[in-house]
Amino acid sequence: QVVIGRGILKLITGDPGLGKTRIMDELKKYAEKKGVKFFGTKCFSGSKNPYGPFKELLNSYLTEYQYYSENKKKKICNQVKNFTGQYAQVLIRFNSFLREMFDMDYKANELDSSEKENLRFFKGLSEFFLKLSIIEKRIILFIDDFHWADEASISLLENLAGRIRNFPLFIVITMREDWNRNEKLKSLINTLDQSNQINLKPFLKKDIHEYLKAVFKSVNTISNDLIELIYSKSKGNPFFVSEILKKIIHEKAVKISPKSIKIDPKKLNQIEIPEDVVEILLSRIKELNNSEKELLSYASVIGRRFDVKLLSKLIGNEGFSIRNNEELIRLIDKAIDLQPIFDNQTHHK
Repeated sequence: QVVIGRGILKLITGDPGLGKTRIMDELKKYAEKKGVKFFGTKCFSGSKNPYGPFKELLNSYLTEYQYYSENKKKKICNQVKNFTGQYAQVLIRFNSFLREMFDMDYKANELDSSEKENLRFFKGLSEFFLKLSIIEKRIILFIDDFHWADEASISLLENLAGRIRNFPLFIVITMREDWNRNEKLKSLINTLDQSNQINLKPFLKKDIHEYLKAVFKSVNTISNDLIELIYSKSKGNPFFVSEILKKIIHEKAVKISPKSIKIDPKKLNQIEIPEDVVEILLSRIKELNNSEKELLSYASVIGRRFDVKLLSKLIGNEGFSIRNNEELIRLIDKAIDLQPIFDNQTHHK
C-alpha cells in the first residue's frame, strides 16, 4: 500500500523479549533491499524531551542527507521550500540543521511561545514528515517502546495517523503489553483498525519445536526433554528461548548428532541457566576484557545514546589505551554482538 502512496500506521504490542525489536531489524533489512528509506529510534523511560523520538528520526535523516550529491541536495531543498517553506522558522527551531535546506538563518526573536505559534510548530512538523515521504518517494519510520513517548510525540503521531493515508509513509510503533495505562495513548490506538494492530504472544511448545527444527536443519529428531526444558525455563519468551539454547550449546549440555539432539543430564546439572535479562547481560559483560569494560563505562557516562566521534574524543583526552579508531570500532562491534550496546544508525546506545 505504501508503494502506491497509501500510508499506514502499524502498532506492535508485546512483552519484552517477544520480538518487537527483532521485527525492526528485519524490516530495516527488507527496506534496504527494496531501496526504501528506513529510520528507526527508541523511546526511554522517564524521558520528558518534547518530540524526542521525532527529533532522533529527523537527525537520522539529516545525517544521511549530508552524503547526498550537491545536485540531489539542491533538488530536495527546492522541494522542501516549496512544500513547507511557510513553516521554515518553526522547523528550524525544531532542528537548526534544517537551515541548510531552507537556505536561511535562524532568528529566535521572531518566534514566541503563544498558543498560535505552538499550533504552527505542531502543524509544520507534521507537514514536514508527510511531505518528506513524497520527496523521498517512500519512507519507513520505526519507533520502539512508544509507551514511553512524551505527550507531544503522542499528539504528533495522532495527527500524522489522521493524515497518513494519502502519503507514502509507513510508521511502525511498538509498545509493551500494558500500554493501556496511558490514557493519552488510548485515543490514538482507538483510531487504528484491528488489521493494523499486531499482538505478539509467547511461543507454545510446538513453536519451540519448529524453532529448534529451523536451527538444527540437518537433525532428524529433537528430544521432547529438550523442548520441555527450554519451555519451562523460558515460559515461551523467544528471547529467552534463544539465550537458553545458546547457553546449553556453549556448555555442551546437549548431544548433537545427524539423527538427533538430546540433553546431556550430567552436563546440564553443572550449568546455571539465566532467569532474567539482567542475568543475561551481566554474563555477557563478564566475557569482556578490562579495556572493553572500560569503554562501556565511558560510553555510559555520555548517556543512553552516544556518538562514536564523541566517545573517541573523550577516551583520547583521558589517555585510554586504544591505539587507533579501528580498534575502537572493533571494541564497539564486539559490544554490539554481545548486546550491551545497540546500533542506532547515527548513534549507539
